[in-house]
Amino acid sequence: MLNRAPNLATQVLTDLERRIYGGSIPPGTKVNESHLATELGVSRGPIREACRALESERIIEAFPQRGSFVRKISVKEATDLFAIREELSGIIARGIIENAPAGFADQLQVFVNEMDAGIAAGDLESFFPTNLQFHKILLSGTGNRRLEDIFLGLFKELRLFRIQSFLPERHFPDRVLAYNTDSNRGHGLIIAAIRSGSYETLTDALRQQVRASRDRSFQAFARSTGGGESSVGEVA
Repeated sequence: MLNRAPNLATQVLTDLERRIYGGSIPPGTKVNESHLATELGVSRGPIREACRALESERIIEAFPQRGSFVRKISVKEATDLFAIREELSGIIARGIIENAPAGFADQLQVFVNEMDAGIAAGDLESFFPTNLQFHKILLSGTGNRRLEDIFLGLFKELRLFRIQSFLPERHFPDRVLAYNTDSNRGHGLIIAAIRSGSYETLTDALRQQVRASRDRSFQAFARSTGGGESSVGEVA
């Protein structure tokens, strides 16, 4: 049950995001407002407000007479999202090289260390929220708030596709931990590039991270669908 505080709506939104990005309400699933309201000890109003907020971020789709569903992302849309994210690499690199404060790489290293510790402990749940924080701090170094908002929107939508792709992989935790290890190795290369002060090196590290994430996601998706693409749309 949530604390009844002035920021109740924010608490509900945070909880709903945790459930969605953690995979407990996976893409294609209806958001059960009544169940969530009972579980959280709130009325359905804050639940609906949270759904509307996530609808504006393209995380949830609302259908008349049917309710709100977590979006499913098609392979075509995921391909487009990865392409946009990769093209932003140069802009992000330029912003960081020109605007990041002293000690910025050390600040990012804290999150990489946390992800490494989670991987070593076999923790499959902590990687995404820590990874999200890593990228929030990374983008804050550009000094460009609009760029940060655009990037994080792409990042969250692609999270839905990764959940679609990797949810069956949870039966193979060693495989998931290997994916996380590869991803965090890429984070380390990004930090090394920031320390180098080279725009070109950082751009390349950011691009390589996107490409590796894309390839891992598509490979897992192909396994989860037997090589084909599942239908995209709302599923109760």
